[in-house]
Amino acid sequence: MFELHELPIKTLCEHFDQPHQLPIRGQERRWLATLSQHNLSTSVGQGRVYETGPKQAPTVLLIHGWGGYAGMFAPLANQLVSRGYRVVVPDLLGHGEATPVGGRHFGAQRIWLTQILHKLGPCQHVVGHSLGGLLATLLPVSAGRRSTTLLGAPQSLTHAFQHFVDQLSLSTSTGLAKRLAGWYCAEHDLPIDCLPHHSGGYAEHVLFVHGSKDHRFSSDQARANHSRCPLPRQQKQLLISEHLGHLGILYHDEIHHTICTFIDHAQESSHAM
Repeated sequence: MFELHELPIKTLCEHFDQPHQLPIRGQERRWLATLSQHNLSTSVGQGRVYETGPKQAPTVLLIHGWGGYAGMFAPLANQLVSRGYRVVVPDLLGHGEATPVGGRHFGAQRIWLTQILHKLGPCQHVVGHSLGGLLATLLPVSAGRRSTTLLGAPQSLTHAFQHFVDQLSLSTSTGLAKRLAGWYCAEHDLPIDCLPHHSGGYAEHVLFVHGSKDHRFSSDQARANHSRCPLPRQQKQLLISEHLGHLGILYHDEIHHTICTFIDHAQESSHAM
């Protein structure tokens, strides 16, 4: 058995960029088939984007996590559309059912999401789950951005790499996750450790949602993100939901209601300004 420190940092980071893909549920595949689909080619690769809701309505961008897929947002997207929003749901590069073409690393995903917004129009609200939450905070914040919602998001890229290291059937070495994150950010031109409170990607209102039973990223990480968020207290909210895990928060009606109400409030606040 190899020691982790015997494997090159680059090799480990490349492995990080190829997560286990969750199987797409049949009902979610059927839901995706009802949406408008765009197969977009960009400077970093080709991928698929789904769209639903009124074209001229305020837009919500939903970003899934590493190994996830667009269909995981079906319940939340349906609630948002019922409230009059346009919803844009991309598969991250190398994810979902589209043939993977191009890079899968965070730098490429960041460019991919930015170019989606350039092609399909700006969004007023962004929701990111898991590592999709970190990606959400890396997007440029336009003047019209009203809110950011992070679901089960890690505290930093180092915390994401720590989970990755913990899952490997190899012995650990002290500080490896931090070294991996440092190399990865330098290699892909990312902010140091992708710290949400340093990236400036929070917009005017931010909601942190986490499950108390999340065994991938503990709810303490959401508390830390909330505490370090530079926004005034009245513009940031924290919800720790009892008995929900990392994926469970995507499928819980009360969570959907909370997110939709938060987005409604952020949208209404923009009209009052």
